[in-house]
Parts: sequence; structure tokens; C-alpha cells
Amino acid sequence: MQKVRVGIFFGGISTEHQISLWSAKSIIDNIDKVKFKIVQFYIDKQGSIWQAKNALNLILEKNLPN
Repeated sequence: MQKVRVGIFFGGISTEHQISLWSAKSIIDNIDKVKFKIVQFYIDKQGSIWQAKNALNLILEKNLPN
């Protein structure tokens, strides 16, 4: 069976930027990876879109409190 490709967009220029990151993490952590291939798209606070295999992990590591 071929996996269905799913795009997850997160971040954005909203004041809810951080909430979007955590929501995306929940989806990515819980989606059925046998059925779906995830493509991650990060939208920074200036509105630019970035695509990377592990974009969310990179962003969250950078934003974790010390």
C-alpha cells in the first residue's frame, strides 16, 4: 500500500505561533505513519514558509525553555 502524503503547516505570524507548534507536534507524534507520509512546512513569524523533513523538531529544540 502506498502512503498518502500529508502536509502539516505550523507556526505563522499569529500571536498563537507557539500553540501552533505544539499542535503540530501532537499531530506528528500521533498520526499513523504506516498510512501517511508527513511533509512539514514551518511558517516563521515574518510569514516565510520553510520545508524540511524534521522542521518541527529543529524549531522546538530552539524554543525550549532553559
